Amino acid sequence: MVLKVRAKTVEEAVQQGLARTGWKQEDVEVRVIKEKKSLFGPRWVEVELHLRQAPSAAASEAVSSEAEARQPEDGNSQPLAGEPALEMDRDGTLSFVDGQLRFVAPMGKGRFPSIRVAKGVQLIADGQVVEDFPFIYDGQRQVIVQAVEEAPERRVDVELSKDELQALMRVEYIKGYTAALLEQPEPRAVLTLRAEIQEVEPERFRVEELRAALMAKGVTVGILEERLERLAQEGSLEWVVVAEGVPPMHGVDGRIELIYHRAPRRMLNSPDSPFRQQMVREIESAEQGQVVARLHPPQPGRDGQTVTGKVIPHTPGKEIQMKAGKGVRLNEEGTEAIAEMSGRPILNRTTVSILPVHTVNGDLTFKEGGIRFQGDVVVQGDVLDGVELEAVGNVYLYGNVSHARIAAQGDIHAEKVVFGGRLNAGVAAEALLQAEQLLKQIHQQILQLRQSIQQLRMHRPEVVREGDGRLAFLLIENKFRQLPKLVDQFCQMVRNNALLQEWSAGLEDQLQGFAKPAALSMLDRLNLDQLADEMSERLQAVSDEIRRKGSVFVRSLNNTTVEASGDVQVKESVYYSRIYARGSVHCQGTIRASEIYAEGDVYSSEVGTRSGTKATVSLKGTFRAKKVYPNVEVIFPGDKETFDREMMDVVLPRSAQQESS
Repeated sequence: MVLKVRAKTVEEAVQQGLARTGWKQEDVEVRVIKEKKSLFGPRWVEVELHLRQAPSAAASEAVSSEAEARQPEDGNSQPLAGEPALEMDRDGTLSFVDGQLRFVAPMGKGRFPSIRVAKGVQLIADGQVVEDFPFIYDGQRQVIVQAVEEAPERRVDVELSKDELQALMRVEYIKGYTAALLEQPEPRAVLTLRAEIQEVEPERFRVEELRAALMAKGVTVGILEERLERLAQEGSLEWVVVAEGVPPMHGVDGRIELIYHRAPRRMLNSPDSPFRQQMVREIESAEQGQVVARLHPPQPGRDGQTVTGKVIPHTPGKEIQMKAGKGVRLNEEGTEAIAEMSGRPILNRTTVSILPVHTVNGDLTFKEGGIRFQGDVVVQGDVLDGVELEAVGNVYLYGNVSHARIAAQGDIHAEKVVFGGRLNAGVAAEALLQAEQLLKQIHQQILQLRQSIQQLRMHRPEVVREGDGRLAFLLIENKFRQLPKLVDQFCQMVRNNALLQEWSAGLEDQLQGFAKPAALSMLDRLNLDQLADEMSERLQAVSDEIRRKGSVFVRSLNNTTVEASGDVQVKESVYYSRIYARGSVHCQGTIRASEIYAEGDVYSSEVGTRSGTKATVSLKGTFRAKKVYPNVEVIFPGDKETFDREMMDVVLPRSAQQESS
């Protein structure tokens, strides 16, 4: 079919032609026939619209003649007002009867009918299966309509885990169907061909077939029959474990168990508060003659087996040897450690020692002088002005503390008010860090010295008869000149710090010869391997010691300086004090006119005063307070905030508040 249209531009002509015929632009071919131009461009253009699937020649000529008769000479293709439409304009139709398509061609400007298909129907045009719909039917092409069926399917997949301790199976049942074409005798411009569908269930797997699928993967061990039966009946799109191997049971290494004898010491006042009761429970001690540790032998293991029958070897448990430290002896079998003195049992790797407990039953005053004790210290009464107390272990204070200096390598527990003075928890941390750095350098030098002696004996035959001491002396004098200085510095540090002497355990005496290398030249043999191993053990011990942080637990602080390598926890209030904590600071009450410095978080119920007395909090973690008064300054990484009014439920930095919400 062809339609001629004249308009000012090609676009206008195409749009007018499509509007008159109802055709779609993708179904027509546009050809420019005439074009009249003026000085400023085309005045009008005449185009032909060719419908790609044309009707009979007679119908085409009728439409073309009618279009030309309706085309005015001035190029305006719009019909006259009140002009009636052609009576022959009619869309084509299709119906489906007795397995055949019945086609009625369009008339005038009518459109060709189209075909769609539903499930179970296939359309073949000129011997090719139609894939794209809707399909425009012009009555000229040979079209066949047929029903299609889909056979049911069943699938089984098997996978093994990486360790082959599990076999997983997935069974899928896909229904098929049969189809019977349905007649559609009513003519339609858009005909959807349908079929009656009957679903067909797939045949279920037998358990034997699923077991054969497992065997094809080599699975022979630990098959779960119940799951196979359920999969055979129901199937599953998810992976289901259908076989399980036996994992190896690795042996358990020998271990040392500390035995605590919880016998609270007599106190001047009854432990009526939970805070006091908690402090009493933390004092774990043993009396002379009591068993303080027991060695448990390693536990045997057993091999495992994969679902394919492979043996998985187990790792046997390792034996360890318990060693007796200060204040401890072992029984004949070496399986029990028995206290030879009263104190708190401690375990450093495989060495059991007794940390003694010193108890002051009354007040500790300046008259008694200071206390430096290699263990825990318990003061039942008050600690008065001018007292200095140092302990390798923990310090427990059940009375008030006034203008005293309390230092502990472990924790400090103060039940009542601390007024003035200084509390230091974890005081050995800095000394241990320095000792660790020095010992690391010495250890490295000793290893290099050992290697140099071996190389000399390999490449210098003339020194083969020289003793190890002589070679060590020559190497220290020429290559390792720094070693004597490091050793001397280390030995001096240990001798001047009683807290380091327990840890060193005589290592400084073994190293002393390297501080004066001339004495080494008289020795034929140097056991540098044993010395290096001993230093490695001490480095591991100091690493464990540094990880143990000292914390402070106190009821109230007033005009006190607190330093802690761990946390600081205050039950009631902090007034006019300074707190330095490598951990966090937690105050259940109020912080007034104080300075807080923490590497962790800081929490308090209230910070500051109504009168605006300044308080400073500097931290690296998160600041939380239920109420903050004016003139409180909070310094956190990258920013700070000074409050000029009272605020509630403060969280800084703001990002922490958003994350918590």
